[in-house]
Amino acid sequence: MENDTQTSQQQANIKKHVVRLVIIVVAMLIFPFASVPLYNSFCKWTGLNGKLPLIAAGAPRVAASDDTARVVTVEFVADADPGLPWTLRPETSQIKVHLEESKRMIFYAENHSGKSVVARAVPSISPGQAATHFKKTQCFCFDAINLKAGEKVEMPVVFYLDGSFPKDISTVTLAYKVFNVTDKVNVIEAKPAVSKAATSNR
Repeated sequence: MENDTQTSQQQANIKKHVVRLVIIVVAMLIFPFASVPLYNSFCKWTGLNGKLPLIAAGAPRVAASDDTARVVTVEFVADADPGLPWTLRPETSQIKVHLEESKRMIFYAENHSGKSVVARAVPSISPGQAATHFKKTQCFCFDAINLKAGEKVEMPVVFYLDGSFPKDISTVTLAYKVFNVTDKVNVIEAKPAVSKAATSNR
């Protein structure tokens, strides 16, 4: 009798474990489908929205807020490192920009040396809280700049301030500093030539 009791208890325990496993598996299957409406309901109830919008390539920008009539002053500063024989200056020192409004600014660069010089422009945004809301769609800082001896060029920057630009910031500064990277570029370009020569000798 005692053995029969132990056997029935073991069977009961096994059934409990099986039921628990079945419940867990069913929950795992249902949760991915239920999580989306649950999350949407939570966002609606709390007023929060942590979802990132999906924007198709080439689609027009949609303002993140209705504050597009707001105007922000954008200042421009440019300077060349002492080791670079260039001048760099903006077309104007500041402009007024509406949120989500695309603007184009021209920077003028001139190489004062008697030889070609390659430079790299490093941008900075201040105050720092505005950096993630300052969107550049075209910028000479994306690539190295190669100017021949005495050459002068116009370099555009196209940008906009997104609709969630901080409300407590009325002025933002876009600054550029250009550095001489001629030696570094030469070293990078020399490596493939060496490898090709080594390959041809094999």
